[in-house]
Amino acid sequence: AVKQAYSEFLIKKIRGGGVVLVLFEIRILESVLYSLVNFLPYFFLALYPFTGNFRFSKRTNAALFALLILWEIAVSVWASVFSTHNAPVSFMNTLWFAAVFFLAVKEHPGKQLFVLLMISNFANQTVFAAKCLEGFLFPALALESNRWSFSVSTIIVQLLFIPWFFWFEKKHFKEAITLQTQERIWRFLWLIPGIFYLFWFYLAYLNPLSGIQLALNPVYTAFAIFINSGALLIYYVVAKAVESFALNTTLQKQNDLLAVQNLQYEHLKYRMDEARQARHDLRQHMTVLQTFCENKEYGQLSAYLQDCLKSLPTNSSITYCDHFALNALLVYYDQIARERKIDLHIRTCIPQDIPVSDTDLTVLFGNLLENACDGCTTVPEDMRSIQLWAETPNQGTLVLSMDNTFSGAIQMKEGQYMSSKHEGTGMGIQSVQSIVNHYNGTVRFTSKGNIFSVSIVLYFQQNR
Repeated sequence: AVKQAYSEFLIKKIRGGGVVLVLFEIRILESVLYSLVNFLPYFFLALYPFTGNFRFSKRTNAALFALLILWEIAVSVWASVFSTHNAPVSFMNTLWFAAVFFLAVKEHPGKQLFVLLMISNFANQTVFAAKCLEGFLFPALALESNRWSFSVSTIIVQLLFIPWFFWFEKKHFKEAITLQTQERIWRFLWLIPGIFYLFWFYLAYLNPLSGIQLALNPVYTAFAIFINSGALLIYYVVAKAVESFALNTTLQKQNDLLAVQNLQYEHLKYRMDEARQARHDLRQHMTVLQTFCENKEYGQLSAYLQDCLKSLPTNSSITYCDHFALNALLVYYDQIARERKIDLHIRTCIPQDIPVSDTDLTVLFGNLLENACDGCTTVPEDMRSIQLWAETPNQGTLVLSMDNTFSGAIQMKEGQYMSSKHEGTGMGIQSVQSIVNHYNGTVRFTSKGNIFSVSIVLYFQQNR
């Protein structure tokens, strides 16, 4: 029935407009179907790891993505009907898709490029497998490009491969992409899928045999699927390595937090023992004082009182803010500053219930104070100074500024501060930048003469 209806439709079109017009319209419809089948599934697979991290509103993103889809359809129709060279068209289309993707997604460029190349490689595998299947199901049409038979074969292959790939992406890769620690490694990780992308590009466009001829050969198709399976295994290893590194970083942060809390605990315990001993000795002191008073030995009474005052514990328990973990950290660096002869001035007003994790808060302040103390040691003792100010002006904002003296020498490369302790960029500043990005904040590093300044604003929700 479908064949008969379709034949009657063609006969009417031929009588009304001629064979050429009918073939032209069919070619356009085939191209539209091909572009949708070979674009939409991979488009959503590329966006999925970055869900909730788009740069624009839902309406703006929808309009942008709609324009991208229309562009994909238009280029596909033009390439199928008017062009005989598909490689430049495919490359131009890829560049346009990447430009829109980078514009819409707010994430580290290395992560975006890694995902785009990974999805592109998977799409190439699907194309090869679909063309091979077309050769078995529709051998008369398989040597032509972008026919309806190829779209049907592609849908069959996608139903087999895409659910499995989506499971792989969701279970093993999405978490690694969303991690905000050590993002600098993504500047190089994208080269892994990039190498496989060059393999596919050579196989499809630069090989002496055409891509269609290669795909129609089951041996080449099986080999291509084998190569892509190896690539997925490497992607899995990369994802697990990133997760493991992030876990080690988190554990290190927690160990640092426990260390400063333990220092605060030991300090409080010492003061409590000191006060307990003073109370124990108080009765003996009162007996001696009573004796001096009864004998009217006021000179000795005064001298004894002076000795007692010197032996009493002083109220040296320092409280910089109400946040226990942060206060412990500030007390720790106050001790470090005293040991290094640094004039440290701290003025903070941070509540205990601030919606920032203890780990993020102590890592942020800890890295800044550690770098400041290291910077102060590069100048004479009479010049060493740190000024730290932090407060929460409202329930959704944390404002921090810090000035410290240093030698005035700064090493920078490609806009990033280089470490003075080891080769490469400074890890402390990268950790600070990562936390600021996590809370959608801003950070500014400036230097003037022998003063290095940091200004930070974090934005958060009370129910975070």
